Amino acid sequence: MLAGCTARGQQGGSNTLEIVHWWTAGGEKQAIQALLDGYQQRYPNIQVRNNPAPGGAGSALDTVIQNGY
Repeated sequence: MLAGCTARGQQGGSNTLEIVHWWTAGGEKQAIQALLDGYQQRYPNIQVRNNPAPGGAGSALDTVIQNGY
């Protein structure tokens, strides 16, 4: 899993945390949702962007990051 955080609070922007991951099946999906829910409860002022990458075991994660960021 890879996470990036941008913060522009003092410049009038927004705080955003983007999670790029491959946890999309069964218990993995439930686990990532639990992590995101817990994070949102603790940090309600930070917007969380859930960004699942296609492919199992992160095989496409590098490509998604290189092409999208």
